[in-house]
Amino acid sequence: MATLKSIPATPADLAKHSNALTPEQYRIVLERIAGCCDTLRNVLIEAIEAEDHQVTNLIDAGKMLATYIGGMADNAARPGGAIIGNHDCWNYGRAFAGAGKEVSHG
Repeated sequence: MATLKSIPATPADLAKHSNALTPEQYRIVLERIAGCCDTLRNVLIEAIEAEDHQVTNLIDAGKMLATYIGGMADNAARPGGAIIGNHDCWNYGRAFAGAGKEVSHG
């Protein structure tokens, strides 16, 4: 289960972050999230009515959309990905950032 990190509660809190989004950028992100959620809803509706061989493809599409939506929302909540992680974390897993860095060459 993911551990939620603190999200700035007020515009003043958001302004303290050097990479904070502008109100227009938030609007764009929210519009994109809403559009992706609508697409995800339609994919899930299709999955209910799909033949067995189509179900796997529809589930994969739903997973991809959920990853995309989660990454956008996480980054908008706090630049750098404060809830689960950044886009790399969402796409490749939490261990991605440190992968290969612990290897000793010598």
